[in-house]
Amino acid sequence: MTAPAPKPTAPSMLAVYDGPNCIGFVLRRGPAGVEAFDAADSSLGLFESEAAAASALWRRARGQRAGPS
Repeated sequence: MTAPAPKPTAPSMLAVYDGPNCIGFVLRRGPAGVEAFDAADSSLGLFESEAAAASALWRRARGQRAGPS
């Protein structure tokens, strides 16, 4: 008997792009939320959602305030 194939899991780290440029990464931190890192590997902090973290990376890439709200 063959074991069933494992279910795919969601990636724990996602790259965030603005057009062809990678502007940072979002890393899932479990119940703590998600952490955003800019392209220079500097943490922007913890966020409630991947969308909020990606928005912070977008703002940082454009020279705006990018920390958690």
